[in-house]
Parts: sequence; C-alpha cells; structure tokens
Amino acid sequence: MQLFITDYTKNNSRLIINDAELLSQLRKVLRATIGDIVWVQSPVHETKNVRYEVRIEKWDNKMIEGSIVSELSHKEDQKKSIMLVAMPNKWDKAELIVQKLTEC
Repeated sequence: MQLFITDYTKNNSRLIINDAELLSQLRKVLRATIGDIVWVQSPVHETKNVRYEVRIEKWDNKMIEGSIVSELSHKEDQKKSIMLVAMPNKWDKAELIVQKLTEC
C-alpha cells in the first residue's frame, strides 16, 4: 500500500481528495483502479498524526473519493533518517537510485 501526504476533506466515513497531481500519479504511474486501498495523511505537522486507510470508490479528473477502512493514530518520531548517495557515472543509474530511495 502507498502512503500519500496530501490535503483532504473528511465527511463521516468518507475522504475526498482534490489533488490533480496525486490523481495523475495514481492513474498513470501506479495504475490504481477503483477498489484499491491507499494510506492518506495530512501534511500538517502535529505531535499526533492520523493516517487513514482508504478504499478508492470513485474518481474523476479533479477528485478522488473513498471510504475509510481504518484509522491509525501515531506520534511523530523525532528521529530523522538521512541517506547519502554518490553520483553515478551514467545518468540511467540516477533514475534507479531515486526509485530505490523512494521505496525505502
């Protein structure tokens, strides 16, 4: 499951996301379909963050609407991770490095 940090509107047990860039990424890059489950979190920095497990139920060109499957509250750790990567000798490898760091 993917975690997306974006603004959303919560309506009872429904979540509405109006982020065109996220919608494009879900459709074209991740090839998500209706019925897939993703995690969504607000970008607001609070001491207690809430993540929602959302099942995609409907989308169009401007919004995604889904039902909340579960809710996870967690405290943000103060620890930060830093990764240092040497520049590769070929540009093709840079894309692979970015892909692997994103997965981490």
